[in-house]
Amino acid sequence: MKGLVWYLLFALGCLAVWGGATPVVQAENRQLATAETAKRLIVYIQSGGLDFGAGIIFSVKGDVLFIATAYHVIEKHPTAIDVEFEFLRGVPLQAELINTDSDLDLAVLRVTIEDDLWSAISITTLPFHLLATASDLEERDRMYPIGHPGGERWDIPVTPSYVKKAIAEDIRFEPACFKGHSGGGVFNDQWILVGMILRDDGRRCKAVSFKRICATLEDDWGFEVNREPMNIDPSLSNQQQISKLLQKADAYFARQWYTTPEDTNAFAVYREVLQLDPTNEHANRQLDEMAEFYRSRATREMERGRPERALVYYRRCLKIAPNDEAILDKIAELEKQSSALIWDQTTWDDAPWQ
Repeated sequence: MKGLVWYLLFALGCLAVWGGATPVVQAENRQLATAETAKRLIVYIQSGGLDFGAGIIFSVKGDVLFIATAYHVIEKHPTAIDVEFEFLRGVPLQAELINTDSDLDLAVLRVTIEDDLWSAISITTLPFHLLATASDLEERDRMYPIGHPGGERWDIPVTPSYVKKAIAEDIRFEPACFKGHSGGGVFNDQWILVGMILRDDGRRCKAVSFKRICATLEDDWGFEVNREPMNIDPSLSNQQQISKLLQKADAYFARQWYTTPEDTNAFAVYREVLQLDPTNEHANRQLDEMAEFYRSRATREMERGRPERALVYYRRCLKIAPNDEAILDKIAELEKQSSALIWDQTTWDDAPWQ
């Protein structure tokens, strides 16, 4: 009888231990599943048939996918770039280089997936919710780089790397990365993408924060970075999608909702059109007209002796035409003339006049 009691106690103890371990095992399984999901955002890039690296999918528009990568990965062969997706392995697709910033070591590629390939895609959604909106990292935080080190496709490290330095946009982590990591993503321990890998830096690997990448993609180049899980089976053709966006943008334009309100303005929607069709004549013509509207309003306000309003109009014009040297000079001149000028932009954004 005593032996039976001890046996029962032993069995209960084992059950308690096993029961307590279950949540840990479940958490590890969830992490592994998230890691497998995260690598869908990473692509394999081959340039000129020799150089190779990785890239990060940041947006989908119909049958077009947009990819950020390190500029040096494609620098030598900018017209001979092939991209392979994790969810469409073994099918290299030709990519078009559409934007570069050599100082930031950033490039954007565009890939169109033809209709006959959609049935071969092994997934239905892309996990854009894993793209970070912040990059708060501290020394010794765990990180996981995903790329193609030494040609090993979509390698997920078993052991983590660790942050050695994270100041502003600059991220350094150890151990060092390898050829094939460049342009790939570095994820935190929750598998949120926090940076893009640039290069090996001795014993450490250098990355730039994804928040900084987004600033260039969205603010400077006019791309939309998707931040919610997205269906990648296009329900509309490219042309149908462009027509639908133009209809919306033209309605905002007719109301003179040029750059405001924030979520319903013509400028933002015309930029979406140009993301799909950079040479779209109608969208470019409407943007030019909006810029000219703000330019003329600024001139009128200057003639009326109201430089503060002119400055707001010039800034709105600059948002549409960020490389307009004349507008940049006007803004610099106004700010220099009145260094004490403090202007609440949001106040004017809410004002009834455009």
